[in-house]
Amino acid sequence: MSYYIGTMGWSYDFWRSHLYPKDASSDEYLEYYSKIFNSVEVNNTFYRMPRVQVLEGWSEKTPKNFKFAVKAPRKITHSPSLVYDVGYLEEFLRRIRGLEEKLGPILFQLPPRLKSDKLEAVKSLLAALPTDLLYVMEFRNNSWFSNPTYRLLEKYNVSLVQTGEKSEQVVSAGHLYFRWEGDRRKVDGNLGKVEVDRYETTRMWAEKLNGYLRQGMEIFGYFSKFYSGYPPEDAAQMLNLLRKN
Repeated sequence: MSYYIGTMGWSYDFWRSHLYPKDASSDEYLEYYSKIFNSVEVNNTFYRMPRVQVLEGWSEKTPKNFKFAVKAPRKITHSPSLVYDVGYLEEFLRRIRGLEEKLGPILFQLPPRLKSDKLEAVKSLLAALPTDLLYVMEFRNNSWFSNPTYRLLEKYNVSLVQTGEKSEQVVSAGHLYFRWEGDRRKVDGNLGKVEVDRYETTRMWAEKLNGYLRQGMEIFGYFSKFYSGYPPEDAAQMLNLLRKN
């Protein structure tokens, strides 16, 4: 029974004086972060190929049990009709393997424009992935939420990302992945403080997660800055709630 809880990203200057010391440099953020949380979702890999030296630095700054959930490049997930550069994907996977035991799930976040008529393209992508890594997939078009999609994910042991929408009750793999986004219209997210009290919502989610943990599931969950405005508080609340059970 294991769970990894954290935030979407860690390099935020407006978390200084709260999560980080006031005089901390950005190079020190991850080390401070990893003393409190055991995982983080990496977003910058979505925009560019990660450099080997950067990955090595992340690994050196974090404890042995820390996990990096890594977002797959948009060059793969957002390619027209999911026709992607195979060599680019292979190089991406080769590099992030450098994280070794600290590599958590790889997140494939598909664009809203991609509809379920591209099921075969998704199947081809999943079939091409090495089977020794963990994968999760987030669909942002409602046409995907149906049995053919769920069966495909189950076949390849890929977790359907749960966001609190229609997908929340669907289990397609032994590892589960949660992304708590919040409402960008109501939360600024750049103030470095809680803007909306979400404790009761977090508590309800913790009850669901504990149910999954009792079934032997492995949990990964990450809070956005738009959830309450201050994701370190949300992640800390979730960890405290899970530890009580």
